[in-house]
Amino acid sequence: MNKTLRPNIIFAHRVMRAFTILLPVFIFFSLISLCVSNAEEVRAVFIFFGLIAFIIFTMTYLSATDLKKTTYTLSPDYITTNYSCWHSCSTTICYKDIREIALNQGIFQRKFDIGSITIITSASIDGSNSGFKIYDISNYQEIYDFLIRKMTESNK
Repeated sequence: MNKTLRPNIIFAHRVMRAFTILLPVFIFFSLISLCVSNAEEVRAVFIFFGLIAFIIFTMTYLSATDLKKTTYTLSPDYITTNYSCWHSCSTTICYKDIREIALNQGIFQRKFDIGSITIITSASIDGSNSGFKIYDISNYQEIYDFLIRKMTESNK
């Protein structure tokens, strides 16, 4: 039996997360504008580029995390994630290859009662771990328990 999950799409959550991540870019350019010169023209240029960077990165972040196209499929032997924004990507991981599972809940995720699960495998390139993250699902504890059970059963 396959179970397909979709992220809980909450636009306010995505916007708040984008502002939390990208606000320092705007602040950085604004602070540079204060330190560069007293000339108003130079200061205006830095503030303009700060706003442009903030808008571009915000729009890129919101489109890159387009959760409408994302699916996670739990099958008896493996888990598959499919997502697309600029290009399509599909990743399949067997439960026996999972080495670590982490349940994450940020401030806004707790407010909306959603969670994310990070799955790490033993496959590595350059010593870094690989895997993927299941973003913003509403039944996060049930899925986390299921994945832990499947991981321990397959690693016996």
